[in-house]
Amino acid sequence: MTTNSSSTTVGMNGKDKKWGKLCLIIPIILLVSLAISYWVLHNGNSFSKDSRESVIDVLSVLIEDAKTEAEKAQGEKDSAKKAEKIKTDTKRGKTETNIQNPTTETEPSDTVKGLVSIVTRIKSIWLANSRYMQTMGDQDKKVFSELITMVDTSMGNKDYKGMSAGLTTMDNFCEETYPKGWFWIKGSGRFLEIMMWGMAGILVNLIYTTGEDLKKESFSRRIFIVNLAYIITIPILTLVFLFFVSQVKLTITNNMEIDISDPCILVALSFTVGLFPKVIKDNFERMFNKSGG
Repeated sequence: MTTNSSSTTVGMNGKDKKWGKLCLIIPIILLVSLAISYWVLHNGNSFSKDSRESVIDVLSVLIEDAKTEAEKAQGEKDSAKKAEKIKTDTKRGKTETNIQNPTTETEPSDTVKGLVSIVTRIKSIWLANSRYMQTMGDQDKKVFSELITMVDTSMGNKDYKGMSAGLTTMDNFCEETYPKGWFWIKGSGRFLEIMMWGMAGILVNLIYTTGEDLKKESFSRRIFIVNLAYIITIPILTLVFLFFVSQVKLTITNNMEIDISDPCILVALSFTVGLFPKVIKDNFERMFNKSGG
């Protein structure tokens, strides 16, 4: 844990104690405020759902709805086939006539109409937004476009089983490529995500170190300025550090690498940078000294 105390004198005067308590209370208040803000941003979609959900999240919801409707449509199709078979079996004399002069196609059911509406919306959302989705690679876009085409073709052929399989593949693609559960972990909002977790890390650091200094009665009010500088700079430094890490491959051991495309790794690394800023700084200095020497 980073140590903020630069005073080795045992015992504190009254001003140092007051400043120490202030330096302990301020990070606690900021940490609670940060947690509340994060919760509101992360779970506040009910206030403005469409504006806060990413394109992939919206598509995932629609895909789930389409899967449900496709299963219903397949059930209706199977029921219609069974009913037609019973009708044919009871009127064998008219079987040939029914084949040569099939009955007029019935009006699509409400289920099929709903399914068509959902798929149409999926296509329109994808066409309107895919070109602007910079965090999605060209290969992923190509795969998703092909899946939409396959689903649309299956729907046109009334192959609801094939359509359901295609929708399941689309849903798995969304879940595996862009996992849910983290606020703004994809897109430009991930910058705020990184900075907020970096801020959380340094606040926890300051609470711990200030508490230790007060316990040892070694706190100096001069540290207040240092703590303030940490609070202001660490979120930005965390963002810069993650930018750097995203351009290189980090290997912890011979068989273990850090992949920051994993949301959990990204969040944990952001928090760790804030929690141990001095360790990160020292390692960077050591690394650059080796490369320069």
